[in-house]
Amino acid sequence: MKDIEQLEDQIFAEQVFKIVSLDWSIREKRIMELLFYEERTLQYISDIIGVSKERIRQIKFAVLRKSRRSLKRKQSLKEALIMKEK
Repeated sequence: MKDIEQLEDQIFAEQVFKIVSLDWSIREKRIMELLFYEERTLQYISDIIGVSKERIRQIKFAVLRKSRRSLKRKQSLKEALIMKEK
C-alpha cells in the first residue's frame, strides 16, 4: 500500500512541476530539474550551465518566486470564473 501512495505522490509532483514550469525558460527548467529531480549540487549545476553557484542559487529563487506568483494568478482567475458562473 505504501508503494501505491509513493507512486501517487510522485505522479502528483510531476503534474505540479509540469503546470508551474510552463512559465519557465529552457535554462530555468533544466536547473530546476537538476536541483529537484536529480538532486545535483549547485557546484555541479554551475559547472554544466557555465555560471557561478551564486547565480544558480539566484535563478532557483527567482523561479520559485515566479512560480508562486503564477499559481496565485491562476488561483485568482479560477476563483473569478467560479464567482462569475454563480
